[in-house]
Amino acid sequence: MNLRIATLIILLLLVACNTNDNNSPSSQERTFLFGMVSDSTGDLDFTATTSDPDIISAVLADLDKPQDQRRHINGAIERGNNGNMNWNWHFKPDDWALAEMSIELCDGLPTDPQASLDYWVDRVGRFCPWGSFVKQEKKP
Repeated sequence: MNLRIATLIILLLLVACNTNDNNSPSSQERTFLFGMVSDSTGDLDFTATTSDPDIISAVLADLDKPQDQRRHINGAIERGNNGNMNWNWHFKPDDWALAEMSIELCDGLPTDPQASLDYWVDRVGRFCPWGSFVKQEKKP
């Protein structure tokens, strides 16, 4: 009986030590700055964060290409800034990718979800601005 209790206590301690605080960023999270081809001012820039190694590799590969050969972002968006510049929306971390083609329904400018957030989050669910491209990795 004592062995079972000791084993249970050890398991509980291991689980408690392994819990991840969702309020603190993962040390492996990386944030990338995206721009719009039609915007030379940077006013339409936005960010996307991921810890997914496949997404990170794809973005880094795109950064090695000339700007006009980079793919656009396509991903689920959520309410709230979550570090996304001055926007009231953000890409859901790890739920986005770079795409060569996307459906027109999710195309737009970053000002579109800003102006009609309920429509974009609740009805469309994704944002895939065709004119977007990764500009650089944002360093903390």
